[in-house]
Amino acid sequence: MLLVLTAGCAGEEQAPGDTSLNTALLYFLNDQDHIVPVEMESGAVLTPEMALGYISGEKGRMTAESHGLIAPVSGEMEVVLSFEGMNAEASLIGFDPVNARQEEAVLGCISNTLLSAGAMQVSFTLSGEKVEAMPFGTDVSQPVREIVYIGEEASVNLASPLIMYYIDPDARCLVPIISYTTEKPTVEAVMRQFLYGPPPEHELTNGLPEGANLLSVSIEGTTATLNFSREFENIMEDAELEDLVILAIKKTCANIDGVEEIKLLVENGAYSSANI
Repeated sequence: MLLVLTAGCAGEEQAPGDTSLNTALLYFLNDQDHIVPVEMESGAVLTPEMALGYISGEKGRMTAESHGLIAPVSGEMEVVLSFEGMNAEASLIGFDPVNARQEEAVLGCISNTLLSAGAMQVSFTLSGEKVEAMPFGTDVSQPVREIVYIGEEASVNLASPLIMYYIDPDARCLVPIISYTTEKPTVEAVMRQFLYGPPPEHELTNGLPEGANLLSVSIEGTTATLNFSREFENIMEDAELEDLVILAIKKTCANIDGVEEIKLLVENGAYSSANI
């Protein structure tokens, strides 16, 4: 998933929809060469050049892999942009698709990303030379002015934002990390991600004791019941950390529509603590 760290302790985080964030769409490939849009929020307005950078090279590979997708501009391929006003020309260097479908999909990812970032139209050349068609026959004789999709499910694969809450072990506060998923989130899915923990570069923790595991999840009405293994009770040894872990779990599960209350169990018995 695409991860954006929003710094700050509990109560200071930026919420989704904050007007200081700008939203843009980046386009990647799945393993069937379908075009998949992924929503990205940034503190700066994303220009076409910046957007292209997010789907290209090492940055594109890392972004794509975090979503289980494929960067359209990879390997030896490069895209050189030039502009006349807001009309973009994308010169493809080292473009070597394996078939016509991949060729069309890669072109679609590039043009969609540039159009979403503000370009009015996108023209393609091959190593700086204007061509009527690409090697497998994709027509590039006219500029692209509209978003295109390839694959029946691609148009509904818009990524949804999730806010995962983790703990800064030094500041003893919650830090939200915005992530995106192309699947409908469930309580079990977000809790499995919570147990897995944040990416190591964020230097955060879920605060759970070693060996603590989620045994089951059940939903009844608006209440989600989380059943943990016995090791979960070890958080009671640190009252402040216990508060943070439970708050992080509740706030993370609040991503799920319809869930209003969280009930905690330990090996099917009610979780109780003198600290809370």
